[in-house]
Amino acid sequence: RGPHRDLSECSLRQGKMCIRDRYTAVESITAHISKLLDAHQANPGAVLQHLIGAKLEIRYSDKSIHITHHTSATADLQTGRLGDFEIGSTVFHITKSPNDDHYRKAWQNAESGRKVYLLVPNKIVAGTSQFAEAYRSGFTKRVNVFSIEQFVAQNLDELAAFDRTEALRQFHRLL
Repeated sequence: RGPHRDLSECSLRQGKMCIRDRYTAVESITAHISKLLDAHQANPGAVLQHLIGAKLEIRYSDKSIHITHHTSATADLQTGRLGDFEIGSTVFHITKSPNDDHYRKAWQNAESGRKVYLLVPNKIVAGTSQFAEAYRSGFTKRVNVFSIEQFVAQNLDELAAFDRTEALRQFHRLL
């Protein structure tokens, strides 16, 4: 049936939410993650949080690093967290649509000597970088503004030693 055949049905469970989707061998993992985000607009924050948390868990599964998951609706300040995820001196802020509070927290974390990632959907990376620079000149020199899709896909490719079949297996693990 060739590379267009359906490889797998994946499901992502986050609390009561269940995401089912199909991917094919001709789609990049980045494209598939974009498709997942587009298809689940009812609760995109939970999907974003799950993707990054699951990716970090997969990446550090052989290390003694514990990844703590919080609900996407829980404010960082309410819990005393620096961001959505923290590993060592690095803080991750994940959002579908950053606002002044995201920029402020990311900047404060960078000013405190932390490495900071502001992860947003691919379609708003350029705009987010522009708004970040308007918020504070030099923001993007201190804070990494990355696409969620590429952040996840790049790491899965590296874990798979850039083998397509293994990368798809890693992607299935993620979901």
